[in-house]
Amino acid sequence: MKEETKTDEVQRPEHVFQLSEKEKKEKFFRLRYSAREDMYCRYDADGSAIDGWQNGVHTMVNLRRYKTEINGEEMVYLTRKSECASASVSWKFDFRDSDLVIDNIQAITYSRTENDGNITYDMATEDHTKDKTGNKEDSVLNGWQTLLFIAYIDGRDRKSVV
Repeated sequence: MKEETKTDEVQRPEHVFQLSEKEKKEKFFRLRYSAREDMYCRYDADGSAIDGWQNGVHTMVNLRRYKTEINGEEMVYLTRKSECASASVSWKFDFRDSDLVIDNIQAITYSRTENDGNITYDMATEDHTKDKTGNKEDSVLNGWQTLLFIAYIDGRDRKSVV
C-alpha cells in the first residue's frame, strides 16, 4: 500500500475472506459489494452476507461511505475523506485451508472520478516470492492461495469514488 503519513487515518479491521465448504467443493468463489445496501454478498449455499463495508475490509486509509441525494436520486459510494489527498482500501482472500490455488480472477469494478481524480487497482499476495535482486519471480496469479485486492484513490478533486 502507499506510504502512510502522520495525518492518515489508518484502520485495520483485518477481515479475511475464506472459502465455505460449498465453494471448496465447487472450486468457485464469488463476492459482491453493494454500496447502496452496504452489504457484501457471497454466492454460496447459505447466501451468507456481511453487513457494513468496514466489516469486509482488510485495511483502509482515509476512506468513508458517503450518501447524498442528487435530483431526487440517492447516491451512495465509498470515497476518500474530503480533507485527504489520497485514500486506499484492501480486501484479503485466503484459500490456504482448502488446498486450492487461484486459477483465474475476474474483478469487475464500477468506479468514477471527477475533476482529475484517479483510481488504480492492484493485486498482491503473501505467496509471491522475490529473487535475489528484489524483483518478483513471476507476475502470474496462477497458483496463489492468498490475495490482496487494493484500490488507491487520489487526485485534487475530493469526489474520487470507488
